[in-house]
Amino acid sequence: MRALLLFVATNLIAFAGPGNAQGTVDPELKDYLNTEQWRFQPFESNYGIWQWTEDDDEALEAHFSFKYLFTAPDCTKKHRSKNQTKKQCMEGYWNRWEAFVAYTGEFDFYMQTRDSSPVVNRLNNPTIHVRRYMGEQTGGRFPTLGYVDLAFEHLSNGQTTDALAMDNGAFVTQTEFLNDANSPFFDSISRSVNFVSVEAAFRLGPRREQRDPVTGRCVAKRGCYDLWLRLIPWYVTDDNPVTWGPDGGLRDRIADYDRLRIAFAYNREFFEERDKSGISGLEFRLTWKIGDDMLKTDSFEFDVSLPWQIGSLRWSLPIYAQYHYGPMNNLSDYSRHENSFGIGLRFN
Repeated sequence: MRALLLFVATNLIAFAGPGNAQGTVDPELKDYLNTEQWRFQPFESNYGIWQWTEDDDEALEAHFSFKYLFTAPDCTKKHRSKNQTKKQCMEGYWNRWEAFVAYTGEFDFYMQTRDSSPVVNRLNNPTIHVRRYMGEQTGGRFPTLGYVDLAFEHLSNGQTTDALAMDNGAFVTQTEFLNDANSPFFDSISRSVNFVSVEAAFRLGPRREQRDPVTGRCVAKRGCYDLWLRLIPWYVTDDNPVTWGPDGGLRDRIADYDRLRIAFAYNREFFEERDKSGISGLEFRLTWKIGDDMLKTDSFEFDVSLPWQIGSLRWSLPIYAQYHYGPMNNLSDYSRHENSFGIGLRFN
């Protein structure tokens, strides 16, 4: 419970004001690394959006993600080795190892848009990571290899219906598809994979002195550019047959849709707007997901954050929008090509 409260508090800080995620990060390395950080932290984006999906009912989608660091989260005395000085810790912080566990989840709440307003579990993604930050290896210039990450991951949607285990499963699913291609029945199809992933982050600009050393967040006036490459070299398990629709019997692996991810991002904070009302920053990301069938099964996601600052109170309303094009919009019916748009709030 204490860890959960810390996680909620972290996101409330990011939402409310001049804190970690939405506020200006102090560019002085010494000051920041002498500030104690929690081992329990946000991992991927945490957001809530109202979502419109092609041939589906509208829903409130919630996405949450956190991690727990086993390694030292900062350079305060309690997290340094016995003989290590503050200076030694701070000088090596760009070139550190991290080990952590993480969990990402997602659900859709069909609030008054389906009978009984169900909550549908969409994503469960517990992971174990070892990450090596590489800033010192490239001398601090750009482009810089920010880190290399090795992870073991489980991915599932928390459902219980096995399309093959049921009596005449292929016939039942195809009949449901012919009667109603958008039947909520397909939300109950169980999907699950286990795999090893390798990710590399590249800082395309500017120099590292204009980035926060812990989060990598940009403090450069002209903004920062980043590139991520994520490869799944080994699916340990991946038995997820599609027995209905145009892909029925043709594909039975999520690997056909998700082998490599390429993401490009730009983010900028508008320092001159800190004591005024208006947009105080901009962040957008484009992600291209490619599977073993290459362009036949690829998909795109585009998201943008526009934190809106409210006057001298320095409150921030973290406006967020997201668009998905192609398959892999949800795991249960991952082969379906869908257009989806959502708008809401992102909290980190």
